[in-house]
Amino acid sequence: MATNWVNWGEVLTSIIVAALVAAGGALWVFFTEAGREFWKKLGTIEAGAVEAEGVRTAFVVAALALIAGLAALVAVLLRLGGETPPSTFAQVEIGIVPPLGYSIPSQWKLNLQGGDQKDTFRRSYTTHVDFDRPFNCSPSVITSLNFIDATPGTSPPPNLRLEVKPVEGTIKPNGFDLIYSTWDTSLVWGVGVNWIAIERNCSAPSAVK
Repeated sequence: MATNWVNWGEVLTSIIVAALVAAGGALWVFFTEAGREFWKKLGTIEAGAVEAEGVRTAFVVAALALIAGLAALVAVLLRLGGETPPSTFAQVEIGIVPPLGYSIPSQWKLNLQGGDQKDTFRRSYTTHVDFDRPFNCSPSVITSLNFIDATPGTSPPPNLRLEVKPVEGTIKPNGFDLIYSTWDTSLVWGVGVNWIAIERNCSAPSAVK
């Protein structure tokens, strides 16, 4: 569906350029000898005068330039596009999920004793994150850890097993689901997460709106 849009940067640029041109013309007319002479001749044009033709030509050129500028400004204001044009700046949002585990002991299962290498005993917890301002379509989301309180597993090798990521298919323009997982004998008591959401090309076939 076609979307009406106005690029206010173009509108502002057109207005500023027009104002500068007008100001330059005024300065030239009132503060230069050639400008004052031009203004004087403009007020005393006689039909058929040779100098009048030059003044008249300059006046026509200036008028045509003014009309072209006004037409360009109107075109910008009334411009139609098949979709919203790409912004010069991509929308980016950064957030923090405070350490979970301590505040929800009855729901947090990542600190329960697991099994052995034969029994992976995967435990997970899912929470939802809302964006402060909705995106035009589903953004890309990157996560990282800012806090962890955990005990490495006892099964050899004694590694700490933890995975934190957005749930596949849940990233929407308004937010996403975040899943914390551990397995084997690792025990996780609390995890804090940073996340960053970055606007994608909404015209791409894979974009979810």
